[in-house]
Formats: sequence, C-alpha cells, structure tokens
Amino acid sequence: MSEIPNLTGNTGIEIKKKLSYLLTCPKCSSDIDVTDIKSNAHIQCKGCNNVTWRPDYNPPWWAKTKNFVLSLIGTLIIGIVSTYIVNKIFEKEKMELNNTENSISGKKTNTNGN
Repeated sequence: MSEIPNLTGNTGIEIKKKLSYLLTCPKCSSDIDVTDIKSNAHIQCKGCNNVTWRPDYNPPWWAKTKNFVLSLIGTLIIGIVSTYIVNKIFEKEKMELNNTENSISGKKTNTNGN
C-alpha cells in the first residue's frame, strides 16, 4: 500500500512552468540569465565583468500566429475573387462569340434563302 503524502497548509500541490532567457556573454561565453531584464538594457557579466546589453528579439512577421492566419485568409479571399472575375470575363467573351456566330450564321441563311 502506498501512503498518501501529508500536505502542509491549505493549498494543494501546483506545478509551475517558467520560461527563462539566457544570453551568452560575447567575451567569456558564459550564460547570463536575462529573464527579468528589459530589452536593450545594459548587463554586466558576473564572470568577466564585461558590459553588454540584452537585444530585443522581434520575430519576423510570418512567424507571428496572428499575421500568419491573416495571410492565409487574405490568400483565400484573393483566390475566390480572382476566380469570380475570370469566370465573368470568360462568360462575357463566350456571349460575344455566340452573338458573332449567330449573326454570321443568320447572314448565311439570308443569303442562301435569296
């Protein structure tokens, strides 16, 4: 039989996930924790006392989920609209071709009847 763990306090057990950012010192290559430091702030390395800064990471526009989804929707809309326009153009040309054929065949009938 396994024993139930004895919890102290009124709170239950929680699991927390923490994201941390590490910057490699350009001089001594040691890792510097920059999780709680603002972007573009000056940082001093504890290993070699080199002063550097935390760069601001700005991912490209296609790497951001919102922009990626909007691009897919935009592409879909452009495809639908262009298909509609091309169909209308071909319908108009087909009607003009049919009118031309009808007028030519009508003239031939008139000339054969005379």
